[in-house]
Amino acid sequence: MQLTVLIDNYSDKEQFEMEHGLSFYIDTSHSRILFDTGQSGAFIRNALKMGVDISDIEYLVLSHGHFDHTGGIEEFLYYNTHAKILLKPETLLPKYSGNRYIGVPNNLNLPVKRMIQLGNNYKIDPLTEIFGSIPVYYPEDTHYDHFFIKDNEKMIPDTFQDEIFISIKTGGSIAIITGCSHNGILNIIDAAQQHSKEPVKYLFGGFHLKDADPESIVRTADFLNTTGIEKIVTGHCTGMENYLTLKSRCKAHVSYSFTGNSYIL
Repeated sequence: MQLTVLIDNYSDKEQFEMEHGLSFYIDTSHSRILFDTGQSGAFIRNALKMGVDISDIEYLVLSHGHFDHTGGIEEFLYYNTHAKILLKPETLLPKYSGNRYIGVPNNLNLPVKRMIQLGNNYKIDPLTEIFGSIPVYYPEDTHYDHFFIKDNEKMIPDTFQDEIFISIKTGGSIAIITGCSHNGILNIIDAAQQHSKEPVKYLFGGFHLKDADPESIVRTADFLNTTGIEKIVTGHCTGMENYLTLKSRCKAHVSYSFTGNSYIL
């Protein structure tokens, strides 16, 4: 399996564009997957520089319905005319942070024939499974504050029923790929471990810790140290300072998901 960071908040290479967003290209050897599209078409321009053929992608997986993960969909559809689009139905609901709209781009018309609207889990290939349900065993680890869905002009709290993550089998273990972990990275890891007989070895994605208190960061690090996870690659909504805290406290090898980096597992 190879995972390539097409867009993240930062890069350590001058040739790549950056933005507050997330997009991963994943080649499982069975399937070619795009996980999120960032907030613009910048991920496509980066992909071109990295030799990733956007037109060749077979699946677009949307982790949840925020603009920094879905904003590049329209440009993706321009370059790719066949990929299946996997998402929860709730992804398309109007989402807000306070009174600010932060959902999928307005007036976005997704091709219905290409959409697969998920319920619970969905297998893409023998190695790759999409988790459409994340039980909340650790409510203190969720990140719902200030997020809302608009329903008939009424704002209701968003509990991120749209959030999904990917689990990929790799050499007797599994890799987890997540977007923002609004339902909590602890809950996501638990969901994967309870479902699979293989241990979690790799963890990629954002943990939504950027506004978390120091106790939450320590609690997350302590939990990660109990899992046996060996490699953590995080960025985006984790926050650079909190990434550094995790790097210093975790037993696993922790690195930042800089735009342009690629990992072979």
